[in-house]
Amino acid sequence: MNSPYDEIGAEYRSIRSPDIGVAELLTCVQSFNRKISILDLGCGNGYPIATTLIDYASRYVGVDSSSVLIEEFIQNVSTAKAQVACMSDIELNGEQFDLIFAFGSLFHLSPEKQKITLEKAAVAVAENGKLVFTSGDEAGTVEGNVGGHAIPHWSLSKDAYINLLQECGLQFQDLSKGSGDNLFYTFSRLR
Repeated sequence: MNSPYDEIGAEYRSIRSPDIGVAELLTCVQSFNRKISILDLGCGNGYPIATTLIDYASRYVGVDSSSVLIEEFIQNVSTAKAQVACMSDIELNGEQFDLIFAFGSLFHLSPEKQKITLEKAAVAVAENGKLVFTSGDEAGTVEGNVGGHAIPHWSLSKDAYINLLQECGLQFQDLSKGSGDNLFYTFSRLR
């Protein structure tokens, strides 16, 4: 599998902010008041999010399309499971997770692949679990830049995300602006 992040490789850690996304996801994890199962979609090399959240996990699974970043993820978060796959191609085989999140990753997928990924993720959210992801709130595409590499960022509209995930049985909880001006969507599966 060829990922633009394979080319960025080891440089990614030096250009990735050590703070963006950590506080928001840590607050989410701590709200469970127990160790939880976590699926990290677009986990990258695990720094800084997985290296922070692993202490709160009974089980941690990281998925990324970059084999280079997954090799680093395994070194950085040695107790986690890791899988090289595009998020839309994941096979969860009935596994359930208390928290599934895609921080700074879902928008790298085309709208169609985002829908596939979110549908698969929604099925895997455990009872009283949460799905959290970052994306825009207007349909469209912009070109981003990571380490000098042009990388497209796609978004569905806010209503499209809400409608899709409500059709999958999740309840919309919140859309908030967090660190790095990221928009955090939160959905849950209540009893």
